[in-house]
Amino acid sequence: MQDAVDLALTDMRYMERRLRAAEESLADASDDELAAYGELLIAYEERGGYTADTRVDAAPARTRTRRGHPRPPARLALRR
Repeated sequence: MQDAVDLALTDMRYMERRLRAAEESLADASDDELAAYGELLIAYEERGGYTADTRVDAAPARTRTRRGHPRPPARLALRR
């Protein structure tokens, strides 16, 4: 299961690394670099980058019924 989560978040993690790298040089960034950073930040936010880990952490709770029994795979749904 963790492998599937890691694979699903590969692009998100790459975007995070690019954002952190860009943030280190924002003080000296050109207008084009600032615009590229802004576009990357918007894309990250739109894809749910800031809430991705929270959703992953909450997922196990969604795989159980109210009584704690596992849900059949057909009844599981990906939610945001």
